[in-house]
Amino acid sequence: MRPSLFSLLAPFLRRWRRGHLLHRILGRGRSVTFVLDVETPFPEGEQTFINSASVGSSTFDTDTSDNFATAMVTVSFGQESRSLRSSITSDIVAAPRDGATVGNLFLNGKAVATKNNASPFRYTIAGQAGKNAIEAHLLTSKEGDVLWRFDFTTAAGFVQRSFIVESGQVVSQDGRTIVFRLDGLGQEIRFRFTLSGR
Repeated sequence: MRPSLFSLLAPFLRRWRRGHLLHRILGRGRSVTFVLDVETPFPEGEQTFINSASVGSSTFDTDTSDNFATAMVTVSFGQESRSLRSSITSDIVAAPRDGATVGNLFLNGKAVATKNNASPFRYTIAGQAGKNAIEAHLLTSKEGDVLWRFDFTTAAGFVQRSFIVESGQVVSQDGRTIVFRLDGLGQEIRFRFTLSGR
């Protein structure tokens, strides 16, 4: 009996449709199709997965040599991961505006700048088409609340209302701006947004 080959990509498997991944009873001459959505653990480059499938039967099989098959699939980053230049405005709001409150800003895991609260600052960033992640945290701070505002009003390719907050206390947000409150050191802001290359 010849197996119907499907890609087994755990632990990167997100969801599947049309069929059951772990067990399926097939009659003679029947087949099943699996459609898998996967999320690769690498931001760029390529990676090869070895995919396997096997079949078994409760009845005696005179030839078990064709009950198992493997295939190699190479996944490469495509158009959605290409670099896009854009810009954002960051503003650490803490009184007085003396530059004593300082924070670090990262985009997609890479340091963008160290910023203080003296005034708002506009950054040119090299993002990627699709989802991007911003992380920020304070290095120094005075007592009291600190607000950190991110403004994408002039950001080329920014998709409105694409903010996805992963950590941090949101005070306000609209389609193009988002504001977080921090009440001390050690707190991290992390959110995602989308850039379109069209």
